[in-house]
Amino acid sequence: MKNDTAIPKPSSEPSRLNFLRWGTAAASVGFVAASIQPAAAADPIEAFVCATRDAGDTFQNVGRRLNFNDNQSAKGSILNIDHRGDGTGNQVSPGQTYGLDIHNYPGAKSALVIHQYSSVERAVIIDNTGAKPAIEINNTRNDVLNPGSDGIGDYLLLRDHNNAIFRLDKDLVVRLAGPKTLTVIHTAAKAFSVQTAGTYNGDTMDIVKSGSGLGAALKIVNFGTGPCLQIRQDGLGNALEIRNTINPIFTVSAAGAITSIQGKTVSILAGTGNPEGTVAAPQGSLFLRTDSGQGPSLFVKESGNITPTGWKPK
Repeated sequence: MKNDTAIPKPSSEPSRLNFLRWGTAAASVGFVAASIQPAAAADPIEAFVCATRDAGDTFQNVGRRLNFNDNQSAKGSILNIDHRGDGTGNQVSPGQTYGLDIHNYPGAKSALVIHQYSSVERAVIIDNTGAKPAIEINNTRNDVLNPGSDGIGDYLLLRDHNNAIFRLDKDLVVRLAGPKTLTVIHTAAKAFSVQTAGTYNGDTMDIVKSGSGLGAALKIVNFGTGPCLQIRQDGLGNALEIRNTINPIFTVSAAGAITSIQGKTVSILAGTGNPEGTVAAPQGSLFLRTDSGQGPSLFVKESGNITPTGWKPK
């Protein structure tokens, strides 16, 4: 039994005949050969398909069932899939119609492996001109192949010489390992930006240092002329708050006044004029008067708790 099928080429490309041949050879039934034959002697063969082992690939010790090769002068794709199905024609499971569908069964090794030997170009390029995501990873459930088990695998795993160095798990937790440091470098705009939705009222960023060593929980090195740290507060909360396990130990209000030191409710304020009778603050607070030449420039709140009286000039 033999079936030779000619696959038409687009009119914009050179005319070629693509043959896929199935039949009987060497007392075995199955794939024999497939090839792309040139239409003319001057038209080079772009690719061929065979069932022999690629001797240059040391990771493959057995023959492949289907092998595609091209040469350096090839200008077309080795394999092209034009997918137009919208799922309406699939009667078994409507909506699940894919251009390429790979099932990696329980116990099997990697379903898709790409060996990158080239230093000229990337191994994988995804050209997304649509409105949907270019890549989607969905942890789901299949009670036929994995009864009673939900997908709990990592969304992303990066390795360096077979050592896991970057892991994005199912809870969206990034785990780093080895001597690598996650570094963000940007040459034109903000190097790193964290934003939340207007309906979210929790913490925007949480930095937790679990180790008890001398390393800082946050280290900022600035070689520029701008501020080392800039906090913009457009809301009503404190602009800066440093806490221990329970309570704030140092805070700066939205207006820029220091309102807590070492966990004590005292204020360091600045302004014009005499604060007596006009500025309420806890006892022990300081007021720095900025209109020089109009009297004392330092006032201490010696009496009264969060009242406008009790300021004494110094």
